[in-house]
Amino acid sequence: MGRRGLNLTNIRYKYLPQMEEYDYLGKENVLYSMFIQKKNFKGNYAKTDNYGFRLSKFKNKYISLETELFTEDKINIIVGSSLVFGVGTTHDDYTMSSYLSQRTKEKWINLGVRGANSFQEYINLIKIINKFNNIGKIVVLSGINDIYMNVRYEPTNDLDDLIFYNSEIEENMVKNSITRYSLIRRLVASVISLGRNVELNSIIHLKSLSEMIKHKPKAMKRPSFISPIDRLGQIFERNFLLYSSLEKKLEHTEISFFLQPYFNWIKKEINLKEKEVFDYIEYVQDPKTHRILNKIDFDLYYKIRKKLEQLAEKYSCKYHDMNTEYFGSNEEFIYVDRVHMTD
Repeated sequence: MGRRGLNLTNIRYKYLPQMEEYDYLGKENVLYSMFIQKKNFKGNYAKTDNYGFRLSKFKNKYISLETELFTEDKINIIVGSSLVFGVGTTHDDYTMSSYLSQRTKEKWINLGVRGANSFQEYINLIKIINKFNNIGKIVVLSGINDIYMNVRYEPTNDLDDLIFYNSEIEENMVKNSITRYSLIRRLVASVISLGRNVELNSIIHLKSLSEMIKHKPKAMKRPSFISPIDRLGQIFERNFLLYSSLEKKLEHTEISFFLQPYFNWIKKEINLKEKEVFDYIEYVQDPKTHRILNKIDFDLYYKIRKKLEQLAEKYSCKYHDMNTEYFGSNEEFIYVDRVHMTD
């Protein structure tokens, strides 16, 4: 079924036409932080700059990382993933960075990246931290992507954080690493790799056909078993250590961490349209995703909240749980899914 046919049956697109644009926005590969939104995207509902970051409304103009690099003006930064980017909003005017600019009468740069985990968010920040002379506030609104990935998946090693698009990224890295070899060598190594069930990268560099055939890969060390909540505790502790250390070095900058709101955790009765949209998403979603989202329940929330409170005290970090805020009555249509909100 084409996009037009899908649009006719998709209750999300009926109530929230902007979601079709977000669904097909796309991404690009970048250094260090792995991926970013499509650069220089000019849609009906969202626009990005030359670096892939979203525009924010400030007074009577639009600003972004691109327009403000190396400015002497005071700027503020909001860091996060798709919620900060503004998935669900109908215009650049209605993102969090734009609202903050309107309320504070100061510039706010949107560093939201769809699908980013908290370490990617930090990388996006430190890539640009020395490009400004006067940073007032840095707000980090984060948490759900780390939680989802660690509830759904087991890590493949003890070093790397779980990230979205991991298989795609690894596949592209392998493709790029083998392009320096001849076509014949690539074909031979690919056949042996498939036949012997070994990684292509582990044999393509070997000198002879005999070595490729006889190669015995080293057994991969299995990662230590750590429960999802303990893995999340380690991730959050690292993040608080990083942000608290950064704040100490930035003399005039205040850094705050906000646990992002999640529909299962907030005190809001579901709106009739929200229920229709949620039911539709559940219907088209793969069953495993739905089961994982249901596992992100109040029991997990209380454990995460307690851990974050402990870490905030330990590292003297400014912390606030957004799930304690008011998100409207059952008459108000706010959530486009369990993570993102409309205007």
